[in-house]
Amino acid sequence: MPEVDTSSAPDSGRYWNEIGETWTEQHPDTLWRARRDAVYAALVTCWLPAARLRRVLKTDLFDEAVAEGIYPVVHGTRGQHRRL
Repeated sequence: MPEVDTSSAPDSGRYWNEIGETWTEQHPDTLWRARRDAVYAALVTCWLPAARLRRVLKTDLFDEAVAEGIYPVVHGTRGQHRRL
């Protein structure tokens, strides 16, 4: 397995924070995002089992970076969470 260069890892977080800030400044579509979040939250609620899950993995946090996303639904009703 190749080695991973982590020397720039601290800068990576800063870079993605700037991307998120720039995106929200240039795309102030809060009404559309709120509607989309509501639709996705309803879908996730239907798709996930009613029983409490021990773990939920959400790998794409773009929606949560620029709006509420579905994290509150998953966080409020499920067990352990991991964000990558």
